[in-house]
Amino acid sequence: MVRFIAFIVLFLLVISAYHDLNKIGVSTEPAGLQQEGAYREVVVRPGDTVLSVIEELNSGRSLPQDISGMIKDFSRLNPKANPYALSAGKRYRFPYYEKTKNRAVPSSTALPVKKTE
Repeated sequence: MVRFIAFIVLFLLVISAYHDLNKIGVSTEPAGLQQEGAYREVVVRPGDTVLSVIEELNSGRSLPQDISGMIKDFSRLNPKANPYALSAGKRYRFPYYEKTKNRAVPSSTALPVKKTE
């Protein structure tokens, strides 16, 4: 009888772990851009860099990844743009992260933002 109960408990534990792992899933997307629309369109000013614009858009929020991850997010949003040589006056899409309780995640609503001098 003890073996049967131990088997049932072990079986439930395995089913629970399997369910949790499938619920989470494995994503190949960067941490910040798992949802569509997680960007803001910005007209770049002279001297702007990818990092400076992302930090300005996300001021007061903790960014979910390191600089290389944010540059990858930028490159994914702007496949033909060189993230290391932005053209002043040109419009680019920059990742926008929304803060939740424990971590930053992408915003589900993307409102265009135009920077002016």
